[in-house]
Formats: sequence, structure tokens, C-alpha cells
Amino acid sequence: MESDERRHEIVTAILVKDQKVFLALRTKERRWFPGVWDFPGGHVGPGEAANAALVREIREELAIGIIEPPGVPDYRVTTSQFDMQLWIVDAWDGTPTNAAPTEHETIGWFTGFQVRGLELAHESYLGFIGEALRGTS
Repeated sequence: MESDERRHEIVTAILVKDQKVFLALRTKERRWFPGVWDFPGGHVGPGEAANAALVREIREELAIGIIEPPGVPDYRVTTSQFDMQLWIVDAWDGTPTNAAPTEHETIGWFTGFQVRGLELAHESYLGFIGEALRGTS
């Protein structure tokens, strides 16, 4: 592996509300996974704890505040390119907005049925979304 192709540490939030999940459409200019629907989040910085990185990324991308999640993530996806930690988040301060328009073309709330028609960034997302929606009221 070249130095710029190290395994990236990624954190994401599965925001759920009113039996819907929040997704962001990545811009077509993105180097990784362009033009697909993804959970909000991003890279963990050097020396940064994953939980703290999630709070920072959600503030930067959606302009909302979340509480730093305790413990281990709800889900994890590991490939040769990335290690992604995913947390279900069902409470926040503010209203999610597209505060990172260079990263996301658009954002929105989707039912489990609607998600099935979207091109998602990873095949595991459908299962995660279904479980997250079943676990909320």
C-alpha cells in the first residue's frame, strides 16, 4: 500500500427520527464513493478519539450538536481501505442542514422503503437502516 492508501478510520451517524433515516448524497466530485447516498460523518483526525470525531464531523457537516456516544459503535464495517464505525443517533440539538455543500449535493430523510430505491455507499447499509428503524419508536 502506498502511504496515501492507508486504511482510513471513519465515523458515521445513523440519525433516526419518526421512523426515517437521514442520508446525504455525496457530490460527484468526491474521490471516494462519489454520487451515492451515505451517512453523515468523516475521518478521525490524528490523536482524536472516534467518539469525539463523530461529534465534530456531525457539527461540521450538519450544523447540529450531538452528545458524544459512549462505548463501542453500534456497527462496524472494515475493508482493506477503511475501518468505519457507525453509531445510531436519535437525539440532537438543532435542525440538520447541509453545512458541507462541497461534500453533499443534497440531504434528506427517508423511510426504510424509500431507502431501497437509493444507491447506497455500502451494501451493508440496508441491514443497518432496517435494524436502526426497528429499534426506534
